[in-house]
Amino acid sequence: MGSPDIECPVTEPPHGAETGVPAEPAPPVDPPADPPLHRLDGTLDDRAPASARDGGSVLDPARTPRVRPRHSRRRAALLLVALLVVAGVVVGVLDPFAKPTAPVASKSYSTYTISRQSLSSQTEVTATLGYSGSYTVTVPSGTPPQTIVQDEAAVTSAQAKVTSAKSGTTATAAAAVTSAEQSLAQARTTLQAAKTSLRSAEATLGAAKDKEANDCSGVGSAGAACATDGQGVATDGQAVSSDEQAMVQDEQKLTQAISALSQAKEKEAKAASTAQSNLSAAEQTLATTEAALAAAKEQETTQGGAFSKLPAVGDRVSEGQTLYTVGTTPVVLLYGTTPATRNLYEGESGPDVAELNKDLRALGYTSAPKGDSFTASTASAVDAFQARIGLTETGNLALGQVVFLPTAARITTVTGVLGTDAQPGSTVLTATSTTRTVSIALDANLQSDVKVGDPVTITLPDLRTTPGVVSQVGTVATVPSSSGNNSTTHNTTPTITVDVTPSDPSSIGNLDQAPVTVSITNASVHDALVVPVDALLALAGGGYALEVVPAHGAHYLVPVETGLFDDAQGLVQVTGPQIHIGMRVVVPST
Repeated sequence: MGSPDIECPVTEPPHGAETGVPAEPAPPVDPPADPPLHRLDGTLDDRAPASARDGGSVLDPARTPRVRPRHSRRRAALLLVALLVVAGVVVGVLDPFAKPTAPVASKSYSTYTISRQSLSSQTEVTATLGYSGSYTVTVPSGTPPQTIVQDEAAVTSAQAKVTSAKSGTTATAAAAVTSAEQSLAQARTTLQAAKTSLRSAEATLGAAKDKEANDCSGVGSAGAACATDGQGVATDGQAVSSDEQAMVQDEQKLTQAISALSQAKEKEAKAASTAQSNLSAAEQTLATTEAALAAAKEQETTQGGAFSKLPAVGDRVSEGQTLYTVGTTPVVLLYGTTPATRNLYEGESGPDVAELNKDLRALGYTSAPKGDSFTASTASAVDAFQARIGLTETGNLALGQVVFLPTAARITTVTGVLGTDAQPGSTVLTATSTTRTVSIALDANLQSDVKVGDPVTITLPDLRTTPGVVSQVGTVATVPSSSGNNSTTHNTTPTITVDVTPSDPSSIGNLDQAPVTVSITNASVHDALVVPVDALLALAGGGYALEVVPAHGAHYLVPVETGLFDDAQGLVQVTGPQIHIGMRVVVPST
């Protein structure tokens, strides 16, 4: 690295002193003076400007673009330069690279020897030192044991109603139908017998009439046989008439039996419909109560009673250790991102089961399987886990026996109170992780300046520094909330959250929510030719030059192009065909 030399006041020697030639008389009219030089710090250099020793041409502004530094120091300097250009007092009114002359200066200055070194560009922001993560632990809003008992009783009652509805369907109506069918069959049999008797009587009557006709024809009409046949015909006629009346009565009975059967069947159908409705209602009630019981068991919790053990602020709880205790039930911390919201038992599956299996294996219960299924092997591991923490071995993990958090917990507040009831849904405690971090509320406009992996330097409240690295860059901009009625007095600039991980967490102590400063390195260059920023001379046509102090002879200017600005060191990268290591340049005194 180059180092500044001692300050050297410079005076112009008398005309002709270098050659020993007597001084010529002064011309009657003085030559026009060169314009003054202005440096980036705004100071006026009253030494005469020098030009290139070889008579080079004026630096082309189009070929030497004006650099726009990102930080306030450079922006202020360039703004001053711009104002000076407008005022017409920046170097370049005359040719800045004309034949050199001896410098004339009433002010002292120092020199800097150009060297090679590494530079970096940094963004400095305020941040907060603390711990990553923020977790709230609450009493689970699960189903207490007495509710489970009530739901089980409701299921038993619904099952009895279903059984009753099935057994009392259409017994009476079916018996009435059977009786009507029997009556109809009897009526049909009786009518058929009546028809047979009528046909027989009609045949007997026909035979009697034939005999009468034969016996009573001719001379026999007066005989005894004719008289007897007449009586027989009369008797047979009465028999036929009687059978006809009986058949009419039997037909009426048959019609009545048919009607009775139809009515019985209608009653049976109505009874069957009513019975089916009753059965359906009973089965629906059973299904509802069974679903309620299943849901209750899904969220069955063993917690009940008062807090009997609580952690202290600052305590650290790791995987498998007790967070707090309700009654005689310890609540154990397990690692996972899916919160415990249900009772886990054999046959269940999901991300919470996968977390449980992983935790059980991590705690030494190697029978727990990999994957997201609660198997018999999981139940066996749960039994062993419950035995270790003093719970009844059920093989099921009831809601409230564990709390899933992403990592070990550092207790920050305790809301629960010993001896008071653990109300479902109430907050027990809050915690953070045990990982040290630095959080930056970064102006959203600077998001593109920062990326994951950028090295940083953290300045602690005691002014010690420690390295770190950007671990996360937020993508959602938020506006800080304001308090009070006058919101105009508060910062409303959108910000993103940037997390920084210290390289050596032990170096930042145990401070929490402490303000720190973070310098984020967002660009760097290695083995660059560097000079102090104040050594740059701004040219009216654009670009920069350096005033070179040669070993012998007058000072002269050389054009340079600027690269990376390092605000922390006050240095800038320069390049140019005339620039080399060991060259001494002028730096104005401050």
